[in-house]
Amino acid sequence: MTSLYQQLSHVKWIRNGYPVKFLFVAFCGIHIPLIGLFACILWSGNNFTPLQSLLIILGFTLLATAITLHIIRKLINPVIVSSDALTNYLEKGELPKLPIGFPDEVGQLMTNLQQTIVYIDKLNRQNKDLISLLSHDMRSPLNSILAVCELLEGLEESKESKQYAQIVRKCVDGQLTFLADIIQMLKMSEKNEGKIEFEKIDVSVLLQEVQANLSPQLSQKQIELQLKMDKHFFVIGNFSLLKQVFTNLVTNAIKFSQMGQSIIIQANQACKDKIMVEVKDNGIGFDNKKAEALFDRFTKMGRIGTLNESSTGIGLYLTRQIVQMHAGHIFAKSEGVNKGATFSVELKLA
Repeated sequence: MTSLYQQLSHVKWIRNGYPVKFLFVAFCGIHIPLIGLFACILWSGNNFTPLQSLLIILGFTLLATAITLHIIRKLINPVIVSSDALTNYLEKGELPKLPIGFPDEVGQLMTNLQQTIVYIDKLNRQNKDLISLLSHDMRSPLNSILAVCELLEGLEESKESKQYAQIVRKCVDGQLTFLADIIQMLKMSEKNEGKIEFEKIDVSVLLQEVQANLSPQLSQKQIELQLKMDKHFFVIGNFSLLKQVFTNLVTNAIKFSQMGQSIIIQANQACKDKIMVEVKDNGIGFDNKKAEALFDRFTKMGRIGTLNESSTGIGLYLTRQIVQMHAGHIFAKSEGVNKGATFSVELKLA
C-alpha cells in the first residue's frame, strides 16, 4: 500500500470515508486550472489576450487531469494490493500481510480479507492435520490386531483365544468410534457446524481400556504397564479422543522402551480443579532442551523404535491438538538420552 492512502487516512475529516478521499482529490484537481490562471494574472498584471488565457486554462487543465489521474491511481492501490494478495494465496498459498485498522471502506475490506484468509488457512491446516491423524492413528490398533491374529493362529480354541478375540473387537469398535468423531471434527472445520460430544469420564476406566487395547504390544516387548491412581478422577471430554491421546503416549513409550522395561501411568490432582496424568518410561529419552520440538508438526525429532518401529513425526503434534481441544496442556521432559521420558497431560476436573 502506498503512503498516499496512509497520509490521507490521517486527515481527520476524510479518514472515515474512502469515497470522500476521491472527492477531495477531484475537488483539488478541478480547481488547479482556476488557481493557475489566477496566479498567472497576478504575476503578469493581466496582460493576456483571450487566446492566451484560453491556452493557459487548457494547459493547466491538462496538467490537472494528469496529476489527478496519477493520484487516483495511487489512491486505488490498496484495492489492487488486496486483489494481488488474494490471487497469491489462491495460486501459491502465500499468506498476505495486509494492513488492518483503517476505518474507511477499503480499510475494512483489507481487514476482513486478511482475517478471512488467515481463518481459511487455519481451517485448511486443521483439515490436513485431521487427515494425517486418521492415517497415523489407524496404525496402532491395526498393529494390535495383527499381533493378536498372530497369537490366535498359534492357539487352539480356548478361553484365552476368546479373550484375545474380545480385545480385537474392542480395538476395532474403539477405532470406528474414533473415526466417527474425527469425521465430526472435519464437518465442524468445514462448515463451522456440529458439536463434539463431551461427557463425564472416569479417568481410571479410560486408562484401563488403553492398557487392555495395547496388551499385545506390551506382551511383545515383555513390558509391564502399571497404573497408579490415588482415587477415581473424573473429567469432561470426548472419551474416544482422550483415549487416543493416552494410546499415542503409551504407544510411544512402548516404542522407545527396551525389552523387559516398565511403563508407569500415574494420575494425581495437580490443584483444586485439575488432574495431572503422567506417562513415564525408562527408554531412550531425549535432550530435554528440545522437548518442545517433539510437538512440532512433522518434527525432526521423530525416531525409529527399539525394534525398528516406524515414526511419522506427527503423532505428538496431533496429540497436543486434542488435549488443547479439551482446554488442557501437555508437556514432555527427560533427564537425557537413555534416561527415560515423562509426558504429562493436565486436564480440568469435572
